[in-house]
Amino acid sequence: MSKSIRFALFTLCVLAAAWYFHQRQVPDAVESSAHTWFLTDFRKEVNQSQRLRLEVSAEEMLELDKHGEQWVVQSLHDYPALGDKVRAFLRQLASLANAEAKTSDPQRLAALQLDPEGETKPKHVQVWAQGETPILDLWLGKQKWQPQQGVYLRRDGEEQSYYAEGSLALPYRALDWVELELLSLPATKLQSVRLQDADGHAEFLFLAPEDEKKEGEEESTAAAEWQRQGGVPEGRVWKSHPFQALRGALSWFRFDDVLPASDKQFAEAPERELTWTTVDHQVVHIRLWPDQAEGQGAWLQLEATLVEEEGAAAPESADKPQPGREEVEKWQQKWAGWAFHMPKFKADLLRQGLEDWLEPLPQEEEAEAEQEKNPE
Repeated sequence: MSKSIRFALFTLCVLAAAWYFHQRQVPDAVESSAHTWFLTDFRKEVNQSQRLRLEVSAEEMLELDKHGEQWVVQSLHDYPALGDKVRAFLRQLASLANAEAKTSDPQRLAALQLDPEGETKPKHVQVWAQGETPILDLWLGKQKWQPQQGVYLRRDGEEQSYYAEGSLALPYRALDWVELELLSLPATKLQSVRLQDADGHAEFLFLAPEDEKKEGEEESTAAAEWQRQGGVPEGRVWKSHPFQALRGALSWFRFDDVLPASDKQFAEAPERELTWTTVDHQVVHIRLWPDQAEGQGAWLQLEATLVEEEGAAAPESADKPQPGREEVEKWQQKWAGWAFHMPKFKADLLRQGLEDWLEPLPQEEEAEAEQEKNPE
C-alpha cells in the first residue's frame, strides 16, 4: 500500500474518531440551525434542567424531577421516567423558532387558547435548573399543523402572544412518561407454572409437555397443550385448551398504576402466589393482592431469579454468561421495590381456579339453562 493511500486512510480514521467523540460529549445539545430561536436564554440552559412542571388545569398537574441522572415522576411516587422522552420534550421547547407576534389584547387570548380563565385552558410549562426561579415559564395554547406546524404561546406575566414554529408533543398524564411494559416473552418459553392460594386450599402445577417437534415443522403442536400435575379430577373433563389463557397472561404484563412495595396494604399475605420458570432457567415469582380502593383489578409484586443450569459444560463467565441472565437482571432492576396495578381482565386471568378450566357438570348446565329461561 502506498504512503499516500495510508495517509488518506489515517486522515479518515482521525476525522471519524473526532466526529464520534463530539457526538458522545454533547448528547443533549440542541442542534443549531438557521432558525431564529424564540427561547434563546432557555436554549443556553436546557441541559441543566432539573425539574419540569406541566399544568393542564387546577386538577391536572404533572411534575418530573431529576435525581442524579434519572428523571422521576413525582405523582407516581418518584417512579423512573423515560429519560429520552423528557429530554426530547425539553429539546422541542428549546427548538421553537421564527416567532410571529400576535395579539396582546386580553379579550382575544381565549381564541388562541391562551387565557387561563377561558373555556379551553392553556398548558402551563415551567422548567427549573438550580434555584427557585424557573428558567422557563410559558403558556402554550392552540397548535396548528398547516401550512407550518407550530403553537400559539406567551410568556408568563406578559399579555403579548406569539405563534412559533415547531413540533411540540404535550403528554400530560403521568403514565405517558414511563415505560408501562413490565415483561414480554413468547408464551412457548414458559416451562412450568405453580399457583398457590393464601389459604393453602388450592395449589396447581402445570407443565409444558416435551417438545415433539418433527424435522421440517415450524412449531411443535405438543408444546401448545399444557398438563396439570395430577391430571383431570375424577369424573370431570377439561375444557378445550384450558390453560392457554393463563399461559398467555403470564407472558405479558403492562401496568396502569404503581405504588412503592412498602405501602401498608401489602403488609398482609397475598391472596395468590404464582411462580413460573422458562426454558432458560429463569424463575419469576408473582404475589397478587386485591385492589382495596377500587375493587377492580389487582396489585402485583414481581421478583426474578436465575436457577443455575445443571450439567453445564463449563461455568459461565463475563464473556459467556448463562442464557437468560441479562433478562433477569433487567427485570429485577425494573421490578424491585415496586407494586404494579393490573386491570381487571388481567387480574381475572391470574385468579383462575379449577372450575374455570373444567367443563361444567350436567346438573350445573341444567341449572344455568334454567337460570337463562327464568332470570328472576
